[in-house]
Amino acid sequence: MNNLFSVIIPIYNVENYVEECINSVIGQDYENIEILLINDGSKDDSQLICERKVKEDSRIRLINKQNGGLSSARNTGLDNATGDYILFLDGDDYWNDKEALSKINRNLQNSQADILTFGLKKMVEDTGEIEDTKYVFNRENIDFDSKKNTLSYLVKNNLYISSACNKVVKKSIIDKYNLRFEDKALSEDIEWSAKLLLYSNAIDVIESPFYIYRQRSHSITHTLKLINIKYLVKHIETCIKLCKNENIDYKNEYMGYVAYQYITLLVSLNGVEEKIPSEMMKRIKGYRYLLKYDLIKRVHIFNLINKFLGFSMLNLFIKLYLKIRKG
Repeated sequence: MNNLFSVIIPIYNVENYVEECINSVIGQDYENIEILLINDGSKDDSQLICERKVKEDSRIRLINKQNGGLSSARNTGLDNATGDYILFLDGDDYWNDKEALSKINRNLQNSQADILTFGLKKMVEDTGEIEDTKYVFNRENIDFDSKKNTLSYLVKNNLYISSACNKVVKKSIIDKYNLRFEDKALSEDIEWSAKLLLYSNAIDVIESPFYIYRQRSHSITHTLKLINIKYLVKHIETCIKLCKNENIDYKNEYMGYVAYQYITLLVSLNGVEEKIPSEMMKRIKGYRYLLKYDLIKRVHIFNLINKFLGFSMLNLFIKLYLKIRKG
């Protein structure tokens, strides 16, 4: 069976990258795809480039909308997608394997998975170099006999990450649970990826790390403000509440994913110049129990420090670690 894949590409002021992005999809050797270009009110020539690509390939649809942010653009794509499976590709990133969708389709024919996740590499814009990352899968090491066993490996090795862009998701799951991204939120992938863990029946992987994430020197992801911390706290709290409402046999694995988001929060605290309100710090400290779900090595280290030296020493350790890493 040749599944129809809907590839949703949010676009906002990426005129220097968007053609390479689109070409990496239309250049796939797998043809049963629809490409949804969601122009989120671009002010540069992105729309003109997209209009030209629409004329070149009938599988491309362009949807122009007022600027509403990444979540809004993705949700517009989901509202208009008709495929069996959904993939997201940011407008300044691209795929570097022409057989990626063929590999995915072959896997889904055998596994019937609700979610399929894959690896990624990083392209440093300043140098143009493509760097390997730790997000690469080896199927021989994974037990696919149950969702719990699969998640155990993925979470322990920090391979189930809070990103929408390295996953293929069955659209019927998205529709059934009305899975959308929170409008105008930051770090919105955290909650979305957590819900996928809860609502999917089976998860699989492919080994090809074909997604190329472009690390732009002036990207918003490199600038942290107090609002970033507020959203991280909010998403972690929501993830905890979601788990309380579900009767699952993989709670430790799910909470292991949440625990990693928590240490990401703790590290992020040190990158914010604004003063963190005392009430917020109290809330953050109150969730330190998440560290006991220490399936991931880094969480385990943080848990030991917190357990034997206390939360204040843990924060001091993080400060020293970040200082050494930068130096």
